[in-house]
Amino acid sequence: EVAKGVLHGVFNPDTKLLFGTGDTDVPYLLLQTVAIAVLGTLFGAILAIPFAFLAASNIMPKPISYLFRLLILLIIVIAGGGTFAFVHSIRIQRRQLYRLAYVDPLTNGDNFACFKEKLSHCNGDSGFYVALDLQDFKLINNTCGVAKGDETLLEVWKILQTGTHLGEFSAHINADRFILFLRDNDRCTLEPRLECLCQDISNLSTKLNIPKLFPLCGIYETADHKEIEQNYGKAVQAMYPIKGKRTRHYAFYDELDIKQLSEDRLMEDVFEDALKNGEFQLWYQPKVDPVTGNILGAEALIRWKRPDGTMLSPGKFIPLFEKNGNITTLDEYVFRTVCAQQQRWLQAGAKLYPISVNISRVSLYYSNVVDKYRELLNSFQLDPKYVPLEITESATINNSDISSLIEQFHKAGFTLLLDDFGSGYSSLSSLNVMHFDTIKLDKSLIDYIGDRNGEKLLLHITQLLQSFGMTITAEGVETSDQVEFLKNLHCDDIQGYYFSKPLPVNEFEDFVRKHTGL
Repeated sequence: EVAKGVLHGVFNPDTKLLFGTGDTDVPYLLLQTVAIAVLGTLFGAILAIPFAFLAASNIMPKPISYLFRLLILLIIVIAGGGTFAFVHSIRIQRRQLYRLAYVDPLTNGDNFACFKEKLSHCNGDSGFYVALDLQDFKLINNTCGVAKGDETLLEVWKILQTGTHLGEFSAHINADRFILFLRDNDRCTLEPRLECLCQDISNLSTKLNIPKLFPLCGIYETADHKEIEQNYGKAVQAMYPIKGKRTRHYAFYDELDIKQLSEDRLMEDVFEDALKNGEFQLWYQPKVDPVTGNILGAEALIRWKRPDGTMLSPGKFIPLFEKNGNITTLDEYVFRTVCAQQQRWLQAGAKLYPISVNISRVSLYYSNVVDKYRELLNSFQLDPKYVPLEITESATINNSDISSLIEQFHKAGFTLLLDDFGSGYSSLSSLNVMHFDTIKLDKSLIDYIGDRNGEKLLLHITQLLQSFGMTITAEGVETSDQVEFLKNLHCDDIQGYYFSKPLPVNEFEDFVRKHTGL
């Protein structure tokens, strides 16, 4: 029974004594090597037994007996060495297979399969799954190159390794996605650790000279590790509400609005088909001369009409698409659609008015954004003055390249409008370096009309903007009193429900015919 146990321990691959991967400590490797050598020697000795009997008998002359003894020794040596070489080759193969199965090629650390293997032995141990992503990480690959992106991921991995304790696990899943299992007793001890990790990762921006990193963590607490992939999925879902906002670094799964999450998932799933099927429609809100009431242009606004007739407002899907990156595709779709519509009006002999198009914050982070929009415009052979571009005030925050982008757009011939001015991020001094052609006063400023101090503020803002040579559009104008006040401020044009709500294309064409001043 003892011998049987020993042989089972040597030959059973699960014990790794004979066929282990070699990814262990030195004493273990020495024991493994001795086991292989002893096994080979025993094997050679067994093969040599018949020859040993012949050599020990008196049948042969002594010279031949010596040769037989030499042959016995040679058999033992060859058998031992051959066995060692054979087993060593198997070890190398197993080591290669182990790396393929459990080692991440970028970080040389654990991959998700290894993470699952380790955690599967900890069922019943309570802890936190932490799914970590780097928001807008693809911007680093696009602006700094893939090599710099890989270097960034390696530095992030080092930080995660430093930040984990004994008995905790971490792995690189793919791209900029990482997973951790942390064994904190409660959120009070977990949150400071996450804050520290996120701060260290954010500081890499300065160290590596890359765009600002903003790590996001979704957290799911459980002691059940039978469905590890599902647990990771819940951790990923947990970060969903904070994606795209840059206000919080982490969120817990129990904070989720499951109903909203399901609706968002549905919109994501049908997005591409909706584009192909023409479900996204453009509506046009006129911009009107406050003195004459004549049309001066319009803003293109997106609407989503589902196959069942349900109309989704931009507030329903735009924030979602800003989080998941679909907004860049939608931006280009709107721009292309407006260009095509302007081209149809031009071919029909109609007078063209500028139709402004919004560009999202996410699109502005792409280094080729100016070239892309120039190429789209040229494909329709349109003058860029007929498709001005609107950039929201919030999109200019934390974008160090915004002044350069504005200059590049101007060189390409585009007219630029600063949208939502006064909505919360206003910095009048920044207008000295961001040379927009038109400033659109946000509705929150227009609503000051009727308040004495608010009207003084509007007066000084408009005077300052006009002194810079900028034209002014007032958004969200709804009353005649607001129109009269804006007339006195010499506001260039007005956009709001007082003159017209956003209109589908056929109704917009009717509005144009009635308000052309011809």
